[in-house]
Amino acid sequence: MGKQQEEFFNLAVEYFEAEEYEQSVIYFITAYNLGYQREKILEILYTCFITPNEDEFKANYKENCIEMAQFPYDKLALDFIPVSDDKFYIFDREKQEFNGMFELEEEPIRGEEVEFHSILYTDSWDIREMLPVLKERDWETVYILMEGIETRFLSFFKLPKFKEKYLENAVVFKNCEYMYLFFERYEEFYLPKELVSQEPEKYLNIIKRLQYKRIYCPQKKRENIFLSICIPSYNRGKIALENVLHILKCPYDSEIEVIVSNNGSVKGVEEYRKIGKLTDSRVHYYEFEQNQGYATNVLKTLELAKGKFAVITSDEDLVILEHLREYLSCLKANRTVGVFWEKVMVSNTYWYWTEKNKVYQAGFEAVREAISLNYITGITYNMDLLRESNVFCVVAGIRGNYFLEAYVHMVLAAIAGKYGGAFFIDVLLWNGGEQKGENHDDGQGFKDYMLPQNRIHQLKSLMEFLDSQIGMEKNEFEQLFFEQSQKVYNMLLLAYKSFEDYRKSYIWEEICSYIYREEMKYLDIFPFIINEKEKEILVEQLKNLFLNYLEWKEMFYGIESEEIQRKKLIHQIIRMELEGNGKKAIKVSIKDDLCLNINLSLEGVINRGEHMVEEAGLRKAVSEGRLIQYVFEECWNRRKDEAMEMKSWDA
Repeated sequence: MGKQQEEFFNLAVEYFEAEEYEQSVIYFITAYNLGYQREKILEILYTCFITPNEDEFKANYKENCIEMAQFPYDKLALDFIPVSDDKFYIFDREKQEFNGMFELEEEPIRGEEVEFHSILYTDSWDIREMLPVLKERDWETVYILMEGIETRFLSFFKLPKFKEKYLENAVVFKNCEYMYLFFERYEEFYLPKELVSQEPEKYLNIIKRLQYKRIYCPQKKRENIFLSICIPSYNRGKIALENVLHILKCPYDSEIEVIVSNNGSVKGVEEYRKIGKLTDSRVHYYEFEQNQGYATNVLKTLELAKGKFAVITSDEDLVILEHLREYLSCLKANRTVGVFWEKVMVSNTYWYWTEKNKVYQAGFEAVREAISLNYITGITYNMDLLRESNVFCVVAGIRGNYFLEAYVHMVLAAIAGKYGGAFFIDVLLWNGGEQKGENHDDGQGFKDYMLPQNRIHQLKSLMEFLDSQIGMEKNEFEQLFFEQSQKVYNMLLLAYKSFEDYRKSYIWEEICSYIYREEMKYLDIFPFIINEKEKEILVEQLKNLFLNYLEWKEMFYGIESEEIQRKKLIHQIIRMELEGNGKKAIKVSIKDDLCLNINLSLEGVINRGEHMVEEAGLRKAVSEGRLIQYVFEECWNRRKDEAMEMKSWDA
């Protein structure tokens, strides 16, 4: 064994003389660990490697310790044997043993996955043990408590650019007392949510005490709020209170705030008062004396928001607390994006869904998605961007726009998307309650925004907003007009299928014909100049849209076969005439009692057997080539007064 030790020593000398320094150091360390001439080996290593670089080590230490209370250099426990500019072998002077090798990174370390949480290390002096976690996640802040490990941890500060490369987002504490005072004084620094320690309970208790003080005894005005959770509410104090208390169970303090705006409620007043009396510093409560309308209430919550981001939620939808971390990390990773949304589960159905995280580019692409976000819950705004873009002044200037008043959250999303793009976060963040909005119920089980005339009003108001505030190319505007025209049918179809009272008040054929006529009329006031060819394309698109929804198969469910045949006959006649090949066929069929068949069909469609359409009037309409006009205007006039009484239809 002694001969082998000597061989290692001799090899070390040979490699040193050959200027192969790393191999030389490896063999010196091997011989040392085997107990061979330890004093001599240390003398060689210090004389040849450490002492010549001492001035540089001291300079590095001084530079790395800027803004820190410097520990005496000669008290540091570790020395470094350089074998290249970035590779060092470690010798522990206190323990008189070698402790492996450390190689400096070329660039400052940055975790691959952005992490919203901060992490606290205690009792861990070896940066090499921290590196796997630091490289995996880009933490908000890395806190390091040096108490009891100063002599070893600070030894790494001898290495060039160590703080810059490894501690760029780190805060180092001398002892536990200093750490406590720091978090107590600087509440804008988020408390660590991850802990690496040999005594976890000790430090968890400290963190809990600090969190309690931040929540119930804040030292100063809250700053550096990351997320404002905004809850516009009306007449649902009990639900709103339950929602707030649920959110407050989350592990965050300085990071979040909860804003509730009570829109002059006359129900649930006592529960709203309880929200206002909560002593939790994270809660901000506001109330209007009288109902100011949906848009004003939503805007008020955002006006009060101090967070870098603000998410709006309906008061009946509960955030899934265990998914908050992933959501917040995604916001942090995409600080320049204008608007976000996440999955919302309502009655086992996702309101927003894509297969993976998806980014929409600023401009048309993001605006297109933003104006489809009907459901308010889960829309998150980049508040810094909204403020910088003066969005709230823009919105104030177009108050009264019908679409804005009904869907102000979509207007804000569109503007944010115009400037900053949009991002769908693939995380289920919300468990939805029953869908109940502030819109007035008409007493028949459905809302006034479901009325056909109001849907058309919304469409025209939306296009007015896009034209005046967003700005886009003609082809983009045309595309959005068609897509939103289709959406009108979809929304009315949903109402028609969902509410029996709706089906009693309206006939599907009437709804479709009204929408078709109004969308065609819009082409006459189209804000862009369109040539004949472009208009023909739009007309063809609207025609096909109308026919497809008119003949929707689901409209026949639950209807007697005779009634189905009558409906199909009318649909066939309309399609033939709209496609330009029906006039001749209709005229030829008059002698075959077509008029009588149409009369019977109209009786079924209109459901007013006592008001038969006169055959002569129908024959005249056919001969003049205005059968569609007759069916959907003349027949409409016969029941217009009664319909006006039922729904105030703006025919």
